Amino acid sequence: MAAIPENSTRVSEQLLAGLEPLASLSQGRLRELADVCFIERITAGFDPFRVRGLQGQSVYLLSGELELTFADGAKLTVAGGTQAARHPLDRGLAGAARRG
Repeated sequence: MAAIPENSTRVSEQLLAGLEPLASLSQGRLRELADVCFIERITAGFDPFRVRGLQGQSVYLLSGELELTFADGAKLTVAGGTQAARHPLDRGLAGAARRG
């Protein structure tokens, strides 16, 4: 099992099975993935894309709200637990600021 960062918790296979495109993976693959995934809490106002290098990683919003700001200035608020949050957030966005 891989080490997880401080102040983080492990991810369950059941949680991963509810995310896209991970839902299509076999139970064995979900188990393997759960061993290297973790849940990290980000303080309101911090940009989760800048907190840690995310090269090669996918980020999902499980709870709270995240306001995404696109390169063209357009904004979108995503809420954890919604259909939109079942998909990974786009790491290519110009910036992001988490709200509560």
